[in-house]
Amino acid sequence: MMTRSRIVACLGLAVGAMMVSAVAVAQQGDRKRANQPERTTKAEPQAPSMDESMEMWMKYSEPDEHHKLLEPMVGNFTTKAKVWMDPTSSEPSVSDGTMKTEWVLGGRFLQQHYNSDFMGMPFEGLGMLGFDRYKEQYTGYWWDTFGTTTYESRGSVNEAGDTITMYGVMQDPAQDGRLVRTRDVTRIISKDKHVMEMHHDQPDGSWIKVMEITFTRASRS
Repeated sequence: MMTRSRIVACLGLAVGAMMVSAVAVAQQGDRKRANQPERTTKAEPQAPSMDESMEMWMKYSEPDEHHKLLEPMVGNFTTKAKVWMDPTSSEPSVSDGTMKTEWVLGGRFLQQHYNSDFMGMPFEGLGMLGFDRYKEQYTGYWWDTFGTTTYESRGSVNEAGDTITMYGVMQDPAQDGRLVRTRDVTRIISKDKHVMEMHHDQPDGSWIKVMEITFTRASRS
């Protein structure tokens, strides 16, 4: 049977051993920290100054050479539209009309106003076309009397600067609202003539032309 003095002695040895172990662990930790590089606090990015912010806004707000490529499309034009209601038919519906296109918002966007008769009914459309310098792509929006939705398309120009290809998505009521991918190709033939073609995608991944509009500058007389 252990005496009281022996129990006290054992407890003292145990406490001493724990203290020695704790000191050893602390010293080991100090040695590891001494061998590690000193931590540095990462500097927070500095917000641009007012002058820098204004400079960036001005850079992306001014029209550039991409807007100048649209200049041949400005003016009053007579139009001839061909529409293939049945993609399997080679005979389109043909209609004549007019298009008035002018610069708005300081030459940043083209505003298009289209009028014609289609299948015996008056047809009117409004469009906006511009170039987004920040996203570096042409952007287009279209509304007309044959729908209540906004058609949006985006795209780019070829190296020659005379063909703009834009892609969009529209719902086709004739196909139970199926989402149809579109490809609009505008070819600038001259300063007095340009042609726009619209293509729809097919279930097999191919494209089929559904519309073609030829714009011819109206006589200035």
